[in-house]
Amino acid sequence: MTDIDRSFDWHDAALKGERGPIDANDPKAGFYRNQRKDKTAEAAAFWYDSNDGALRCQINGRDIDHDRAVEIWPYASKRPISADTYWHFIEHGTWPDEHVSLKRQDAALRAHAGATLNWSHPKEFGENGHATPVGDRPIPRGYIPPDGYEVVRQFERDGHQMAEIKPTRTHNLPPEVSPLETYRKDIDILLAGVSDYAAINDDVMSAKAQSLRSKLTEIAGKADRDRKALVQPHIDAQRQVNGEWNPLVESAKGGANAIRSQLERWEDAKREIARKAAEKAASELDAEPSFLRDAPVNPTPAPSAQIRGGSGRAAHVGTKNLVTIVDQDAVYRHFRMAPALIEVLQVLAKAAVDANIDVPGITVEKKSAIK
Repeated sequence: MTDIDRSFDWHDAALKGERGPIDANDPKAGFYRNQRKDKTAEAAAFWYDSNDGALRCQINGRDIDHDRAVEIWPYASKRPISADTYWHFIEHGTWPDEHVSLKRQDAALRAHAGATLNWSHPKEFGENGHATPVGDRPIPRGYIPPDGYEVVRQFERDGHQMAEIKPTRTHNLPPEVSPLETYRKDIDILLAGVSDYAAINDDVMSAKAQSLRSKLTEIAGKADRDRKALVQPHIDAQRQVNGEWNPLVESAKGGANAIRSQLERWEDAKREIARKAAEKAASELDAEPSFLRDAPVNPTPAPSAQIRGGSGRAAHVGTKNLVTIVDQDAVYRHFRMAPALIEVLQVLAKAAVDANIDVPGITVEKKSAIK
């Protein structure tokens, strides 16, 4: 092993975004934030003993053996952290770049030895009184279980002290809470912190704000997936009913619309005949002396105001306006200040700029976009 392997050079470069090759069997000295399978983070420190050169590793301030250290190294190496961040977590049990409301109820599990755990999440205790490890996480010395629970045994796993507990009275288990209420409670807790970042003025606050934003985005995604799972059977049932009934409905509507088109064509023809007859009668009257004029007679009946069949609902006959643009520039000048047109132009201009197309009459300003 070379001297550089024993130094913090690899770690320092990784902090700057210049991460070197990762060898699963050659951990690099430094401080890291390792993410567990349950997505909680733990503080990891790797170094080599100055006396015998042996690899040393601590997770949350506790020694772990060589094999475990080598096992987690490839994962921990992806998240290097500064020494200040590491020691802040070791001393306080929270990450300095994480919003405070993201601290889990099991933070006491990661506190210094001798702390007392105040655990209240029923899901960690199993169902129907079956004993389960407390979240499969280390516990501090002097662990005191919640009211209504007792420690069955304490044991060691991966160098950590663990406890197995069970309810003392299975008939007095906490009531079941619906997923909706669980989401509502968790989201309300997170939303309470949004106002803390009404104005972000430094990178420390920015990091904390992003941790809260990330958690909100994550829980929104989970809630939306659960919502879709609940509503999907209803959508499938609706799709099946629509698939059976819509073709019948649309075929009937299609036949009715075909007849309506012909009715409108006939009413338009009658309207045109009446118009021409009126013009002709007016022209003939103008050509005769006034003393010879009789009241004009129009032999063509006026268009119907209502069409009534032998049975069924009658149809009302009205008029509609058919508009055709013949001078596009004139129409644009008339509507150029209309909000709806401005919105359309804004969308078209942005799409063109995004496609690297020059558009006259606009300005383009680069702004930050968070995804």
